[in-house]
Amino acid sequence: MFNHLPNECTISIYTVAGDFIATIDHIGSQGFEFWDMRTYNDQYISYGLYLFVVKTPTGQTRVGKFLVIK
Repeated sequence: MFNHLPNECTISIYTVAGDFIATIDHIGSQGFEFWDMRTYNDQYISYGLYLFVVKTPTGQTRVGKFLVIK
């Protein structure tokens, strides 16, 4: 789950090597968005470190990382 999101944004998820994993479009005032931890071609992700980029329609960008553990 991604928290503290703006009302409208796009979340892009990548591996540490820079491989694209998934995109999540968020629209709404709830401030959070759930992700099923599947790639763009419907496969479960592996354990490890991932990067995410949150972009708003106005061009603001935030980058972060998260860890998936067993």
